[in-house]
Amino acid sequence: FGISENFARYLKEVKNIEFISAIYYAKLYEKYCQSAFEEKKKPKTLFDFTKKKMESIVVSMSKDMFWIKSVIAFSFYNMLHYFAEYLFSCGNFDKNDKEKMQSDVKELFDLTYKLQKENKHIETEVYEKLPLFD
Repeated sequence: FGISENFARYLKEVKNIEFISAIYYAKLYEKYCQSAFEEKKKPKTLFDFTKKKMESIVVSMSKDMFWIKSVIAFSFYNMLHYFAEYLFSCGNFDKNDKEKMQSDVKELFDLTYKLQKENKHIETEVYEKLPLFD
């Protein structure tokens, strides 16, 4: 995926995120795409970031035996937040698209954070804000 490599470079050069973290988020983007394209239906758009789709993929990619793995879910939400900015900077999203996606990601993050905290998942304390690196 050429997009994931460019996304990693964007994170490093524009957002000043450490190289290893940028590569990690680029790999999460690849996993997101693979999951989105594995469904039987052909996607209508190249960038399907509806709230329902994001929630579905994040939950399926972070599923644990009884709950979800918080670190993976929060990492996905962080990646999606930055990916909206990346798409905007590349001209693939307008300002409204970027703000809508980031708002949806924030709502999903807040809901997951609240549920994880209520269930006393200690790793939740690391992710008190979104995005993590701003």
